[in-house]
Amino acid sequence: MPDEDQPKIPELPIPAFIRSMLEPFISIMGESGATPPKRVLERTLLEPIFRPTDKHLAAIGRVTSTWSVMEHVMGMTIARLSLAPEFTTLALTRELTANNQIRVLRALIPLHAERYLAMIANDSLITELKTLPARILALKDQRNIIAHTVWHRKNDETIVAMRSRPATESRVAAEPSIEKTVTEIEKLAGDIQAMSDHLFMLTQLLPAVDESRQAQSLARDVQSLHDEILGERPSPPESSEG
Repeated sequence: MPDEDQPKIPELPIPAFIRSMLEPFISIMGESGATPPKRVLERTLLEPIFRPTDKHLAAIGRVTSTWSVMEHVMGMTIARLSLAPEFTTLALTRELTANNQIRVLRALIPLHAERYLAMIANDSLITELKTLPARILALKDQRNIIAHTVWHRKNDETIVAMRSRPATESRVAAEPSIEKTVTEIEKLAGDIQAMSDHLFMLTQLLPAVDESRQAQSLARDVQSLHDEILGERPSPPESSEG
């Protein structure tokens, strides 16, 4: 059949999702004689056929939900280790990233061995607590991959990560895209839940500060404090505004 009689295949636009997967293999500097496809307005990045299934989404949701529990428990632990009321401490830890909460745990735990001579948290509890920040950090890193990655479906069991950073062809060959199965994601959620439960139980072995007694004690002290030092307070600086 002559070429002119061959059926013509229309030049269809390549979806953005597919283009992102092909980017590492595109020759930028070479000449291209191909006619660019007609541009159209795409309505979505991932068409339904490429989206994770409800099973995938449920497993991802369980990871994010159990991690929220972990962050709350870390706040409770920080409160007891810092000898502070839980209510006010949680107001502070809510503003801290997970990395910073882990750093705070690492800073507070040794204080109980050295400053408080293991009289509030005993030696065995301190030893166990010292092992947790590194383990929590590893779970946090895995959680971040699950929660902050754009996933597309490979099949009903497996999802594949879209690359979030530009990569060359050789880099793609050396480092294939991350793949996760429903089973692996659910296992991570279970590991996070188990760790938060373990930390919660250890936290209950630390004494809680009675916020009411502490506040009332401070309220009794405040008047004598003001009587002693308020008269020595210098006048506030004058405003420089004319």
